[in-house]
Amino acid sequence: MQMPRLNKSWVEATLWFCEALEGKERTQFIENIEEHVEHAMFMKYSKTQIRKYNDLFSRLVKKFGH
Repeated sequence: MQMPRLNKSWVEATLWFCEALEGKERTQFIENIEEHVEHAMFMKYSKTQIRKYNDLFSRLVKKFGH
């Protein structure tokens, strides 16, 4: 089964959620997304799924730093 293309509203909602978090919680949330990326690569998920988490992680780091 193929995953649908990355839904921009999903990414925007996640960025909005992360923005509402306090400093330590925000850092933990971003680190959790990073762990998802690493796990997806280790378990050899489909490129689409890996790209989904990688794109989200990239946007989070660009917006909030890490």
